Amino acid sequence: WFMINKKGISCADQAPYVGYYRWLCPSKKKVRDYIKELIRPYLDLELLSGIHFDYIRYPDVILPIDLQKKYGIDQYKELDEYDFCYCSDCRDLFYQKTGLDIHRDFSDEEALLWKQFRYDNINQLVNELSEYVRSYSKKISAAVFPTPEIALKLVRQEWKKWDLDIVFPMLYHRFYHKDIEWIGQGIIEGKDIINPKIEYCAGLHLPFFENSHELIKAIEICRDRNCEGVSFFGNSPFDFYSVLKDYINCRKE
Repeated sequence: WFMINKKGISCADQAPYVGYYRWLCPSKKKVRDYIKELIRPYLDLELLSGIHFDYIRYPDVILPIDLQKKYGIDQYKELDEYDFCYCSDCRDLFYQKTGLDIHRDFSDEEALLWKQFRYDNINQLVNELSEYVRSYSKKISAAVFPTPEIALKLVRQEWKKWDLDIVFPMLYHRFYHKDIEWIGQGIIEGKDIINPKIEYCAGLHLPFFENSHELIKAIEICRDRNCEGVSFFGNSPFDFYSVLKDYINCRKE
């Protein structure tokens, strides 16, 4: 069930980057059914409003620039050990769709077909699970990479095609060597391509804000870009809860 990289190594045996990077292959029906089984006990809980998806993607074929430094990797191009999934099911399904063998050299056009095949594997997984969860009158949300372009390039995640109620793009600006203003540009790029019925909640990474003024600036950018909400991840270097409480009280006044 686990993904296999281009070198033929399963991430169950050799996880990329960190030990918990052990990914199930979305092309397999048994995997999709297994995830439904995991979700199923929660869907009867009346007080539960929905199911949230995270890590619904492939392993990072290219890390954000800041993380490449952290792990001492220069990913100037896609490297075979981080390129997933080349399992027998993926090979067979892709051959059935295109008549192409994924282990031979591709033309540029054929390489795009292989990428789209993997985008579609994740799209199918998300949308199949969304339909399943909605059949129990629950909502669906997902954490995704910050912009449509970055998501496609780094983790083969085509979230503009996902049937969601809420999306949480992870606009973690310092991972990409960007300033706070970049958050606003990321919001524009995301809101331009998703269904307007989907609520857009900008994800902010608290450790990337050195003080309360920077955080408030980011929140105001999200408001100015008409986000339906803001989410926060990680530990703050300052008293985040007091800052947020004061900000909300000021908005009420």
